[in-house]
Amino acid sequence: MSNDTTAPAAAASAQAPPVAPTLVRLWTGVLLAPVSWVTDFLLRYMVVRFANAHARRWPFALSTAGGLLLLFVGVALCLRAHRDSRSHEEKTLASWGLALALFFFLLILCQAFPALILTPSELA
Repeated sequence: MSNDTTAPAAAASAQAPPVAPTLVRLWTGVLLAPVSWVTDFLLRYMVVRFANAHARRWPFALSTAGGLLLLFVGVALCLRAHRDSRSHEEKTLASWGLALALFFFLLILCQAFPALILTPSELA
């Protein structure tokens, strides 16, 4: 004995509420800062053997450029969300995203600094 009038109501309540696209872009921007640093760190870790064996510095520069590119995409998303935000919570989250981006920008630069001074064999 199924009741046809309660079935659509139960199905409608089981669905998740829709997520605002602006909130998805904002969280993507916030999370791209740590992801960019981790990407830079892991790429450097993977290429240090190649760079040491062939005495090349370009893999480290390429890793830094990729990390900074990801970071700046996250900054652009956070700046856009900060400018277009309608609520105080979104503006606060965008501000935290920009602060995180500044922190991880400094980490990426500090990680890139030894590659400018030391040879690849000294980095290994």
